[in-house]
Amino acid sequence: MIRPLEYCENTTHIDTSLDTIDRRIKDLIILKEEYLKKKIILANKKEGVDHKNTLNIVLKKDKNDK
Repeated sequence: MIRPLEYCENTTHIDTSLDTIDRRIKDLIILKEEYLKKKIILANKKEGVDHKNTLNIVLKKDKNDK
């Protein structure tokens, strides 16, 4: 649970909120990668390109941008 800062009364409240934020960020990164994969597959189908090599290149580039 992410407790609003004004209601955090001790470090446990803050730590719990930070843990939840970290989990959500990780979940969003995983979801973003799935969307990137799908985008590459659709773009390459349209252009008639083998998407497997392109997918690896884009995912590596995206991870390096972080």
